[in-house]
Amino acid sequence: MPQAIPPYLKLRAVDAAEVVRPDIADLDCLADLCRTFAEATGFPLRYVPSPEPTDDLDLLWSAPVNPGVGATPGHLRIDLSRTPADGETWRIDWHAAESLATAIGQLVNEAVAARHALWQREAELAAGVPVTPHANEETHLALRLEATLQAGVKAIHADSAALYLLDEATSQLKLRAASGMPIAKFQEPARELSGQLADLEALLGHAVALESRKDMVGSWRSPEPAGAALCVPVSSPTVPLGTLWFFNRRARTFTDEQTNVAEVIAAKIASDLDRAVLLDREAARSNIEREMTAAKRSQEHQLPITPPPLAGWKIAGWAAQASSLGGAFYDWRLLDDDTLLVLLGDASDGGIEAALSSAALRAALRTNDRTPADLRALLAQANRVLWESSAGGWWAGLWAGEINLKDGRCEFASAGRPSAMCLSDDRWLSLLKPQAPLGLEPIFKPQPKQIILTPGESLVVCNRGIMDAVDERGRPMEEAALARSLMADLSGPPDRLIDIVCDRVAAHAVQPDQWDRSILIVKRLAE
Repeated sequence: MPQAIPPYLKLRAVDAAEVVRPDIADLDCLADLCRTFAEATGFPLRYVPSPEPTDDLDLLWSAPVNPGVGATPGHLRIDLSRTPADGETWRIDWHAAESLATAIGQLVNEAVAARHALWQREAELAAGVPVTPHANEETHLALRLEATLQAGVKAIHADSAALYLLDEATSQLKLRAASGMPIAKFQEPARELSGQLADLEALLGHAVALESRKDMVGSWRSPEPAGAALCVPVSSPTVPLGTLWFFNRRARTFTDEQTNVAEVIAAKIASDLDRAVLLDREAARSNIEREMTAAKRSQEHQLPITPPPLAGWKIAGWAAQASSLGGAFYDWRLLDDDTLLVLLGDASDGGIEAALSSAALRAALRTNDRTPADLRALLAQANRVLWESSAGGWWAGLWAGEINLKDGRCEFASAGRPSAMCLSDDRWLSLLKPQAPLGLEPIFKPQPKQIILTPGESLVVCNRGIMDAVDERGRPMEEAALARSLMADLSGPPDRLIDIVCDRVAAHAVQPDQWDRSILIVKRLAE
């Protein structure tokens, strides 16, 4: 049976294990520790850089130096190859010397482990350096790759070079860059990887040198007519990308130095390709960040800032999203001189989808400015907009109230799980029970209710993001506890009551900002 790899082929493995890592022998303190130990105890302590201690009749004690970063690189040992000078004796008991040597070994292990961690961390930080284009990097990638190949051809005294990259299915190799070859070569179809033994061997991490015509017989053939060829792998740290070929018209040999140069060229090409991908991703990410920032700013500007001047009344609202975009909102507007419409809600589970559904919901709620507002029609219309926009994919919680500023009558309706409380100095009243949210069904029939806000009373409405904030035992906020906190400072302005709610949530919840949050306070001033 013929051999899979002809014996005359030169294969050179690319082994990452050859990389030199932080070594124990590099510790500046190691020699000082061994010398000081010998001076203090009389026993000679030395470090031997070998995986296993050799058989030594003079060996008294040996311990592996193993900082937990790979194979044991060496041993600390005490032997009798050196004895005290004439007239000297061992200065301490042997058992004490052994305990001290063991402690020194542990200290060395910790020091080397720290150095190894630093070595790894610096590499990780290097990977975190932002990838930004250089001022001279406006040249197209094709020109940069061709320049790299041209430099490689010159360095190893080849006639031409070609870069073949794998397709997404890793079944074909397509010419992507070349030097010293006609441009028409790019029009040729991709090569099937199956049966291309030289490319397959290179993709396994070996440099393949075909140095004569007989080397290129059968499946070991060069992709281009040549007297000699060198094939090296092109790969990222985790993924093979393709192969790099250098061609010569006449037969020749490739030295180890030339093979090393070819591997360096291949590594640079892989780095350039990775960099191009990272730059594209960074540009896309930057564009997304700019768009998200603009969307966040637009969403914030849609919230009312200054309440209308209301004789005998004060109103305030607050909203915060769990991420850049979200669905929590509040709103108010005067329908006429004596009628105020107030709204609070949140949509979906946060993020971009919540922002979109919230925008659709708020647009639907602003289309009806009739006085008095028909809350049934208003919520039914908002439900229909959410349903038709997403076929049940968008949903929202909402509280809507119409307040008569003359007599304090407040008609309200809700959907989902907002919380609404009417507070006075000596009592509080919960106004809502959980309802089905808007948008899940094509038809929604709210049931409006009515209360009268007397002078000195306040209406506090919070979305589910406030009330669903849970403590370490998974318990949500309680209306009663929140009401008691607010009643203690009910004489303060509405902004102060919002601060109290936020402080209460922050003290109660493990993750107070897990959900989009919104608060609305309407206060009828005491006469």
